Amino acid sequence: MGGAVSEIEKAGKNRLLFIGKLLVSVVLNVGEY
Repeated sequence: MGGAVSEIEKAGKNRLLFIGKLLVSVVLNVGEY
């Protein structure tokens, strides 16, 4: 059971990192216009 929870936590962190990178790239792109 503990393994499943850590897998879910890992997926959540990866998603947050991905969304963070996406937001940063969008902000940088908008800032150049």
